[in-house]
Amino acid sequence: WIGILPDGSKIYATNKNDGPFVSVIDVNSRKMTGRIAVPGGTQGIAVSPDGSRVVIMAMAEPTALVVDPKSDTVVDRITLMDQKTGGYKAYFSPDGKRLLTMNSGSPVINIFDATNLHGAQRTVTVGKDPMGFAFSADGKTALSANHGDGTVSLIDLEKGETVRTFKAGT
Repeated sequence: WIGILPDGSKIYATNKNDGPFVSVIDVNSRKMTGRIAVPGGTQGIAVSPDGSRVVIMAMAEPTALVVDPKSDTVVDRITLMDQKTGGYKAYFSPDGKRLLTMNSGSPVINIFDATNLHGAQRTVTVGKDPMGFAFSADGKTALSANHGDGTVSLIDLEKGETVRTFKAGT
């Protein structure tokens, strides 16, 4: 998994099994310029639409690490409510208002106000083994692809609830 700053200057690449860090790559020089330590490894990463933050999901614990892309250092840690396993994926809504996260083996999605990651988190139960999100153009809803049971859940992001789940195939 990778994240790229909106200006195209840096790529952040996770190292799930290769090493307990995220590689920082300068696009112009095509060289790795840094490593961000993530004990236990990671696979989930998201760059905010404005490029001010990089969020990394820690696989060893239910935590999101917030990185400042100016210094490539961890500046904050956010505990994921109602999660027991390590973080798996993170996605910012295209408008930058929300951050959605999922954890390995958990049907619970965490919804954050992206302007205040320490504010109240909402959790939503979706299908088995959520694998990814898609957002509506207006940012009011998201779809969760549930790999483990072949369903898709429609999430009302403003209400913080799953409003419908339908079969999508296996």
